[in-house]
Amino acid sequence: MPGFLFRLALSVLAGLATARILYDRQRIRRLAGMDSLTNLPNRRWALQQLARMIARGRRGGGAFALLSFDLDGFKPVNDTYGHAAGDHLLAAIGRRLSESVRPGDVVARMGGDEFLVLVPTDGSVDEEWLRAVAVRVQSAISRPVPIDGQWLVVGASIGIARFPEDGDQSEVLLRKADEAMYRAKHGRTHGVEFASPVRLGAIGPPVD
Repeated sequence: MPGFLFRLALSVLAGLATARILYDRQRIRRLAGMDSLTNLPNRRWALQQLARMIARGRRGGGAFALLSFDLDGFKPVNDTYGHAAGDHLLAAIGRRLSESVRPGDVVARMGGDEFLVLVPTDGSVDEEWLRAVAVRVQSAISRPVPIDGQWLVVGASIGIARFPEDGDQSEVLLRKADEAMYRAKHGRTHGVEFASPVRLGAIGPPVD
């Protein structure tokens, strides 16, 4: 009997150790895809997700829009209040972005003050619908953030590219969205610019 109990205890301990190892491996893989500051998916994870969406789309799995943006006025925050304040601002904006998108949308931090939103569509949305999504993101970002007794405000310029109209490769879509974003910074489109004109279609609500 003592020998049996000893072997049983060893089996239990081995099982617990194996479960812990598997948990740690899953946690490491999960953290590898997350940005520690904003708790949003990071660039690596976003690019993997973009590649999966393109592959699915090529098989007839649906269209999507890609919103690329960075923060307008973020550098003065770092210069004036320090990097700790900038990090606090990014963390607050990360939380707001998570709340501003639909469950099926993907929002990620690409690095620095650059972000990406992937919005699945049914191919029938028009410019008004996509612009409403972008404006909702801008509204989430532009709300004042309290830091050290100050209310800090930044904005966002957003470029929008669509699959498959604007390309069917990750680098092409990202490049066109970035080019549209830079046009938005210097244009008169209220900070939202499309990579190419959007065909007319049915208008649907951007979020419930």
